[in-house]
Amino acid sequence: MAENRSPTVLDIRSADEWNDGHIANAVHFYAGRIVQGELPPLELDREIAVICGAGYRSTVVTGSLRRAGWLNLVNVIGGTDTWNMAAWLRQQRGLLEVDANAGCCSVVRRLRVGNERVAVPGCGAGSGK
Repeated sequence: MAENRSPTVLDIRSADEWNDGHIANAVHFYAGRIVQGELPPLELDREIAVICGAGYRSTVVTGSLRRAGWLNLVNVIGGTDTWNMAAWLRQQRGLLEVDANAGCCSVVRRLRVGNERVAVPGCGAGSGK
């Protein structure tokens, strides 16, 4: 049976952004280095979730990594801005009124957009269907 490992989070924000706060266990590797051809030292057999501040840089970097042959990538839409808002909403769940049948607020919603895999952080208040 294959080992079920969570994805490696690749945080591509600047050092200042990283130092202001980051996802636990994330790997920091600045986007500019990747765009210039330098590749982060990560296991390629593991899913890699690429995250930035708002989503633009992660889209660019995901494309650069794909062109370099990396295929097991997920672009985190909305970046750490959305991730942090989702975390705050999870803390406030008792104050939310959410349609449980909508399933719109799963902790991480995975989607396929064209040939790209993306992830959208949510508040965790929905059913996750």
